Amino acid sequence: MGIPSITIACCLFLQALSRCEASEGSPSPIADDIVREAKSHIGDPKWSRASNYSSGPNTDKYHIFVADVMKEAGGSVPSWYFYGGPIGAGEWGSRWSFYLMFSPSWITVNSPLIGDVIGDGQIVGIMTGPNKTTHAGRRRVVENDWGFRPNQSLAYWRYFPYW
Repeated sequence: MGIPSITIACCLFLQALSRCEASEGSPSPIADDIVREAKSHIGDPKWSRASNYSSGPNTDKYHIFVADVMKEAGGSVPSWYFYGGPIGAGEWGSRWSFYLMFSPSWITVNSPLIGDVIGDGQIVGIMTGPNKTTHAGRRRVVENDWGFRPNQSLAYWRYFPYW
């Protein structure tokens, strides 16, 4: 006879809660790998709006860039349950994202550190330096101050591998 589902859910919640408290000031253990991968794509048009990659031309690929970088760095991102593919910018921009909150590897934090994912609901990128974010752009991957401009409403997510 198995453990009741509610018990498992409570254990996962308490485990996530304790990780949140312990991890707020600690960078992701793969932060350096995430940053290295993100920066290695600066200037690459693969994730541009015009690119045929993944979702096709004339589509934003911010979330796909983040998913690809995380995978290359040894991490993962949640997928849409019924549609497949990585979650979109709207989920990354919400501190209450169902997909991220119930993922054992992601926590929301109050202040970003290098390697964190930053989203506003439309754009999503990776913090790659002090006041710098690397993200897909209209023509190519760019590193700039998006995410650190005045009057932005942002969510910050940190990755911790779940073993």
